[in-house]
Amino acid sequence: MCSPGGFFKRWQIGWVVACLMIFSSIGGRQGIEDLEDWPRRTKRAEEETTFDERVKGAEVQKGLFTLYRRKDHLYLEIQPSQLEKNFIMILTLEKGLGIRDLLGGLPIDEYVLTFRRMEDKVLWIKRNPYFRAAKGTPVERAVEHAFSDSILTTLPIEAEHPKTGALLIDIQKYLLSDIPALSFALQQALGEEYSLNKDASHLSYLKVFPENIEFGVLYNYVTSKPNYIEGLPDARSVELGVRYSVSELRETDYRPRLADDRVGYFLVALKDFSSDNPRSPFVRYIIRWNLQKADPTATISPPKKPIVFWVENTVPVEYREAVREGILMWNKAFEKAGFRDAIVAKIQPDDADWDAADVRYNTIRWITSSDVSFGGIGPARVNPLTGEILDADILIENETVRGIRQYYRRIIAPRSSTFPAFPFQPSFNFCEFGSVLQTEASFALLAMTARGDLPPEDVPPEFVHAYIRELVGHEVGHVLGLRHNFKGSLLHKLEDVNRPELTRQTGLSSSIMDYIPVNLAPKDMPQGEYFTSTVGPWDVWMIEYGYKPIDARTPEEELVELRKIASLTVLPEHAYGTDEDTFGWSEEPVTPDPTSNWSDLSDDPIAWAERRIQIAQEVLPRLIDRSIPEGEGYELLRQNFHTLLMMIRNNTQVFAKFIGGQYMRRMHKGDGEGLLPMEVVPAKEQRRALELLNRYLFLDTFFQFPPELLNRLSPSRWAHWGSDTFSSARLDYPLHEVILEMRAAALRRLLHPYVLSRIQEGEKKMLQGKEAYSLAELFDFLRAAIWSELSQKPPAGGYSEQSPFISSFRREFQKEFIHQFIDLMLAPAEGTPEDARTLAWATLTHLQNEIREVLSSDVGKGLDLLSRTHLEETKVRIQRALEARFLVRADSL
Repeated sequence: MCSPGGFFKRWQIGWVVACLMIFSSIGGRQGIEDLEDWPRRTKRAEEETTFDERVKGAEVQKGLFTLYRRKDHLYLEIQPSQLEKNFIMILTLEKGLGIRDLLGGLPIDEYVLTFRRMEDKVLWIKRNPYFRAAKGTPVERAVEHAFSDSILTTLPIEAEHPKTGALLIDIQKYLLSDIPALSFALQQALGEEYSLNKDASHLSYLKVFPENIEFGVLYNYVTSKPNYIEGLPDARSVELGVRYSVSELRETDYRPRLADDRVGYFLVALKDFSSDNPRSPFVRYIIRWNLQKADPTATISPPKKPIVFWVENTVPVEYREAVREGILMWNKAFEKAGFRDAIVAKIQPDDADWDAADVRYNTIRWITSSDVSFGGIGPARVNPLTGEILDADILIENETVRGIRQYYRRIIAPRSSTFPAFPFQPSFNFCEFGSVLQTEASFALLAMTARGDLPPEDVPPEFVHAYIRELVGHEVGHVLGLRHNFKGSLLHKLEDVNRPELTRQTGLSSSIMDYIPVNLAPKDMPQGEYFTSTVGPWDVWMIEYGYKPIDARTPEEELVELRKIASLTVLPEHAYGTDEDTFGWSEEPVTPDPTSNWSDLSDDPIAWAERRIQIAQEVLPRLIDRSIPEGEGYELLRQNFHTLLMMIRNNTQVFAKFIGGQYMRRMHKGDGEGLLPMEVVPAKEQRRALELLNRYLFLDTFFQFPPELLNRLSPSRWAHWGSDTFSSARLDYPLHEVILEMRAAALRRLLHPYVLSRIQEGEKKMLQGKEAYSLAELFDFLRAAIWSELSQKPPAGGYSEQSPFISSFRREFQKEFIHQFIDLMLAPAEGTPEDARTLAWATLTHLQNEIREVLSSDVGKGLDLLSRTHLEETKVRIQRALEARFLVRADSL
């Protein structure tokens, strides 16, 4: 008897034999081979069915990658050739809240992405491209073993195509996780913990191009403890949009160019373990475009491929020509490097059939926000291995133009709140020039209105045109690779900055990469250009270094010519100081060079700062009559008044930077005969700066405001989101608080350990025959200036509460003086010289004796109550501090 299984088995064998006979008769051996491959073909067919089933009915987009979108799945097809390849991944906050630095257009992260197969999974890897060694060497293997990439996620292989070997992975769940850590950013910006609500988060769009793909993701974040957030309908739930941009990191004919610390380029730094350089294993390349001559033999030639910027159709029509001029002004610099029409500007038509998200197009985009943050920035896509710029998009905030008259809040603390939401984002993408320029323009318009040159609220179109042209020119400089140069303003003498026949040729500054102030002339002088209209000599020099074609085969062979160019750093028009030279790395900048500064102009920053303060003094009495249109509320007067005080603050800080200052030059041995890399500011200049600091800030001369003005400083009375009625605990203007902050900030700088140490060491650094400024002189000056009332004679009518011996402004400042000097004596900050502690003790002792003498004199008998009480309290505080000095453990002093 036969079992059913045996029957079927014999039937199958018979069927196979019959097939073999047929195949042999019609195809010979080929038929046998096809039959032998039948099980494998059957498996492939099953796999193909699986692959096809996965993507069946999906929306398909083909480009750099093929993507399939279906319901809750987004499948990414990875070809075998795309595994282990490098791609650039850029994360951008595309949809923000419009407030508190959560603004659309800001970069979040950028890294090198690669996909790696591991059995039945694909690894999503963030590469570590910063360490390298020569290929094929033992050191290369050592580097591979020493430094790790980061695996961000693992994704299961959903299917493998049997013919192409393509892998299918579902990336939707990963994209909908909190990849950009926006929950952390929200906590920093809004003050409460937010968590991702995956159910309400979704892919908003998908764009696929030949050289890049763009994912848009809308994230929903929720909290159970919301704060009031203006502009949000319900702060319990916020929506943020992120763009993920992926492009292939392709090899090109680009030759990297080595950096030099004397020139101002952004750079990429790689640690090369096979380098034989004894000083540093780092290899540094500047960031620049791949620009090559169409005719290499010509002195000046058009490029093979120009740098094309498209003015996006989001830019208001009335501003497009100004934007175009800001782009094209850089062609002047490229001519020195040997290129004609290196940059081309085009206007995107409204019916354009291309998308600005395509990396093949560089764009100038107009964006909107509720709360101005940066004014303009220039994000660029850069090869981190070579420094080649691949594409760029410049973003201009609409509010920086619309709000040109409004005071910009961040000028109070311009560096302390830089990108708090995204502390790890690449710093080179950030620029505050637009916001600073807006403040400068507001001040200039206020002054012109107060002088009667303009009616209130009128902004001349040519003024706005020049404003936008300079702003765009600055940001284009960034996406050409250039850093800020805060020494560019030293180009002209003070008497020459209002000579348009000169500045139209050379610029107001040697570099448009400076934060150039609006060049407002004093009332009795001719007015020159308000904004710079061309790139300056430093810009031309930089483009020559970065883009001049050099006949060489390797970056190293270019060094002889590059060093010749860089050695021109000693020319006055090539003076260079950038962000770290100006702001350092602390919240309160205490960097040494007072000429590396923003919003100054001319080779005499002290004189320029005094000029600006005098303009503010000129404007102040005219605020009520001339700065407010009839029928308008007084909130504009409040804004204008605050703008003037902040202009005083910022320019008196220029004075403060000269005390304990050192001029710094970026130079190498052999550059500039007789010049030194560092030079102490002469004692005469330090005394000049201190005298002006006392005159315009420490004394009350400027702060004698008429009651008619102070009683009109009322805020806006609108009470809705977007209004600033409740932005302060006080509705009246906090006059004492603002003035004390201005004075205290200057005093803190003068007593900072770095400043005190530089003054102490200046005595050793001063060249023979030159006088040094001393700590003893500084401390004596501060005591005498801030407590000058102690040596003054009483007025004929004596003192009263209305006419006190010491004003309320000065009493508060003197209390701050005592506080800072006691801290200096009892608990000095790290790095404070011991001599400074001793001098603090001596200063307080001297001051105590002066106060005793005044209180016991005939002057003291006639003091008003508050002044006497203030002096009595100060005397006691000093005494207790002096006693405490000898009670503190010696090792903590």
